[in-house]
Amino acid sequence: MVSRAGAAHAHPEVLGGMPVFVGARVPVRSLCDYLEGEETLAEFPHQFPSVKRERTIVVLCPMAGIAQLRRPLYDGAQNHERA
Repeated sequence: MVSRAGAAHAHPEVLGGMPVFVGARVPVRSLCDYLEGEETLAEFPHQFPSVKRERTIVVLCPMAGIAQLRRPLYDGAQNHERA
């Protein structure tokens, strides 16, 4: 599963610092506009083939990465590890 940081990033020299999908110069805002225009998530990669479907899901659902964990984030112990 792609991490949230591995799904999108912003850099001042890429589209003026606008958040874009990693590996593509497609602004994250394009996904929002696409969905607001009543298009489906399934159609987005056809329109923007450089954006991987997995990255769109991570951007839309920040908890998607946590759902992939094999152990709880907090097990109730006093000295717990972060997942």
